[in-house]
Amino acid sequence: MSRKLLTDIGIAPNSSIARGFITSLGSIDPEHILRIFLEVIRYGQSPELDKVRIPVLILRGDAAHFVPPYCATYLSERLHNSESIVIPHCGHLPYLERPQEFNRLVEGFVDRNRRPEPPKI
Repeated sequence: MSRKLLTDIGIAPNSSIARGFITSLGSIDPEHILRIFLEVIRYGQSPELDKVRIPVLILRGDAAHFVPPYCATYLSERLHNSESIVIPHCGHLPYLERPQEFNRLVEGFVDRNRRPEPPKI
């Protein structure tokens, strides 16, 4: 089961990320994870998306199959002030797999969307 999940999220099975992931799975109650996934699926968040007015960065790895690409497309279409970036040769955990690139992309997004500070009075 964990090997299938690693494949779906685009993580090489023998990487240090995979070893840490598999180790952490041993400490998680599978029933708890199932309840969380079912809550996420059941809760319809679509009406809330139109209310989001702040800038949103949608990052995904092109090797991640756990969350299908159409989900990022759907979000970027519904979030009016969003930017969507696909990281090549990366799975579902870009902050672990490609931390420098992840940080560069997030910092660039923050810099592009930074509001000027109000004048000091």
